[in-house]
Amino acid sequence: MLTDGPMLSSLARRALLAFAVGATAMFAAGAAQAYNAAPGWVASDYVTGFDHASAAGPVGLAFDGSGNLLVAAVASASLHKVAPGGGTASGTKIKDGYGAALGLAFDKSGRLYMARGTQGDVVELNPASGDVIRTVVSGLPCPVGLATDPISGDLFVSNVFCPGGGIFRISGFANGPGKAKRYAGLQDADGLTFSPDGTLYAAGGNQIVRIAGTNTSSPGSASTFVDLPNVDGIAYAPATVQTAEYLVVVRTDGQIDRVGFDGAVSPVVTGASRGDLVTVGPDRCVYADLQDRVIKLGPSTGSCGFATPLDGQNVLGERTSAQRVVDTAVKAKAPKTVRRGKSFVLTMKVSNRSSRTAHTVVVTDTLPKGVTFAKARASAGSKCKRRGRTVTCRRSTLGAHKSFTVTLRVRSKRGSAYTNSAKVESNDLDPRPGNNSSKSKTKVSG
Repeated sequence: MLTDGPMLSSLARRALLAFAVGATAMFAAGAAQAYNAAPGWVASDYVTGFDHASAAGPVGLAFDGSGNLLVAAVASASLHKVAPGGGTASGTKIKDGYGAALGLAFDKSGRLYMARGTQGDVVELNPASGDVIRTVVSGLPCPVGLATDPISGDLFVSNVFCPGGGIFRISGFANGPGKAKRYAGLQDADGLTFSPDGTLYAAGGNQIVRIAGTNTSSPGSASTFVDLPNVDGIAYAPATVQTAEYLVVVRTDGQIDRVGFDGAVSPVVTGASRGDLVTVGPDRCVYADLQDRVIKLGPSTGSCGFATPLDGQNVLGERTSAQRVVDTAVKAKAPKTVRRGKSFVLTMKVSNRSSRTAHTVVVTDTLPKGVTFAKARASAGSKCKRRGRTVTCRRSTLGAHKSFTVTLRVRSKRGSAYTNSAKVESNDLDPRPGNNSSKSKTKVSG
């Protein structure tokens, strides 16, 4: 049941879908079999031989709980089930006759759904046979991308730049027909991906858009993340101790890019054919459509670390834990000069620079040699202990964009200069470890 958006005739919908699927074929940058991985990345064929009829071939991608890749191919109106390790289109087809078989997604209970562009609906499929079990929602303008919200469990579907298009949220579909309601205002999109905290990232024509999650105070609030031409598929990589969080975006002009949260864009794959949607496998590597194949993509060293669909939730019967990502920082201050024999104050300001609460925040100060300790004071909610030249202060939580201060009173005893060192850590994953430590320097006179 569609609660917002116009109904289109079958003829009009087919014409619109032909434009949405075929118009970007002009951007194909090279032969379907050609692509080059940028330094630091490795790309390889995973499933080959799809019919692409001068436009898109494989589009929808989703992994089941056994590691099989389900592929929806629009040109052949077919569904393919690819065993771990890869295969060919001809050897993996399980059913056809869907019309425009486009986006695929599993929900939190492990049920499979397909967005069908020419039919204007989202249907539930039997993942073993490909049979249509039921229609979840109908009357959509031109559905293409499909994703499941890890917070609410609702399905989100994109309708790609056709009259009445946009992003729709489908709810109440567990035991009957669902209801589709417009989300994020008039924002349109193609590929959709969620981060584990429920933030939705959408590939919207020539922009990547960040959309507030269903669990926020302003669900559906959209803002431009970065301008980038011909964007289509999109995947999210959470922060690690080595790198900050970023996105990988598949474009219809034959390029795949890494997009940092600082707006920096760098190529991952170049010289490829038209790209469409993308997913993340159980190995946490990216699987992306090209015009006649699906490729596997990951870093050339180390292991893949992208966020799988429904990270932190019940993913097809398997529990995964999504670690919180919080940017904590510390700044140490002290007087530039002090007279020998006099007391002075060392100050550490601890900040949470992110929009999430930090947990078990610990700041550690190593006192300079040549001073004697007098006392420590900290903001309410913090507790400090001293052991030798080390002072440790803890607090259980630190709210988003909040800070607290620790002051240490010491006395100059000997030496000509003091270096005070402070560091902070928490039980969360910090994407910017460079601001987790700080030093102050003080000269001694007299």
